[in-house]
Amino acid sequence: MHNGMSGDQGGGGSRLAGIATVVRRPFFVVFALLTGFEILQLLTERNVADLAKLTALALLGIAAVKERGQLAVVEGARRAEAENFARILRRLSSSVSPDAIVTAIVDELGAATGADHVGVVRRQPDARSLEATVSSTRTGSHPSRTYLSLAELDDPGRRDPMLRETAPDQRVADRIAARLHSDYGLHNTLAVPLRIGGRVEGAIVLARRTDDAWDGRAARLLEGAATEASFALTRAYTLHDAEMRAATDSLTGLPNRRSLDEYLALLAKRRRADDRVGILMIDIDRFKNLNDGFGHAIGDHILREVAQAIAGAVREGDVPARFGGEEFAVVLRHPGEAVALEVAERVRRCVAELDFRSLGAGSVTVSVGVAVATSAEVDLAQVVERADHALLAAKRAGRNRVAAA
Repeated sequence: MHNGMSGDQGGGGSRLAGIATVVRRPFFVVFALLTGFEILQLLTERNVADLAKLTALALLGIAAVKERGQLAVVEGARRAEAENFARILRRLSSSVSPDAIVTAIVDELGAATGADHVGVVRRQPDARSLEATVSSTRTGSHPSRTYLSLAELDDPGRRDPMLRETAPDQRVADRIAARLHSDYGLHNTLAVPLRIGGRVEGAIVLARRTDDAWDGRAARLLEGAATEASFALTRAYTLHDAEMRAATDSLTGLPNRRSLDEYLALLAKRRRADDRVGILMIDIDRFKNLNDGFGHAIGDHILREVAQAIAGAVREGDVPARFGGEEFAVVLRHPGEAVALEVAERVRRCVAELDFRSLGAGSVTVSVGVAVATSAEVDLAQVVERADHALLAAKRAGRNRVAAA
């Protein structure tokens, strides 16, 4: 009995709720009553003309409902597209490094467009090739990187009149897409040019395994992402250039004193117990006389040539820097004392072999002080100081020589 009563009460509650819903929609109630009355009258009178009118009205109503549904679908697609683009914009605006920007492009475009692969081809500052990163959108896959010739940025329409109906920038993007198709087997590609600093410096390429045509939504997202990626990469490269300028001596092109200090601080944190670090302190002999006698232009030229000689004499992995004025420093990685002295002597000899007779200055020599830390417990600042004392000893001993601490 209890279950039966609950069921009746539940059915009555549902009916009351349904009636309340209808009552809250008076226009629907009026329309239903009138339509029902008209249908009964038409069926009773069998008025063919009025019945045709009602049929037409019903068809119009069905078409209106269908159109509303289609508009809802379109509106939903537009809203999804806007949300996808907003997400791409957030990722790109928060990415600082070029690699992070490329990762954001791959992740967001792959998810938003349904692409199976995303390729980003870009020219890095001062690079002699294009870096191509091709990533599968499948979870757990690793991106593939390769390098392409800068010739891929040449406009193919200059040699092929059949291509000139397409805009020049797009021709370059299509050419890069064709190259990725050839190298990676990418199928059904969609490409847009990647502009950095107002010039075409690469392309972004979408690819899918099926032959389904790319819709306008994917094309718009790709175009918008390329525009924002161009801004983000330009910003990242500008920041990189500023950091490089701040860390580089403008005259010699070597790292400056600030950069050297930061490198030594980082090296001190990462040293293992048995790591050896050597320091060479190098000073051009009687440079003030050269500067005063031949002028600052000749003095600057000598500084540049000596800097290049030092950089060419040290080992790969060693770090030369301009310490200040006519003084240079070199950080030697993992040297024994004999190796440190050998590198120092090679530096001294390479500078002595420079020929400045065409400038009227003849030859130039340097004095070099050497110090080596044989364990991680030794403070690198003390090693620099010891090498500086050894440099002073070399100068007192007659210059153009190497002295060890």
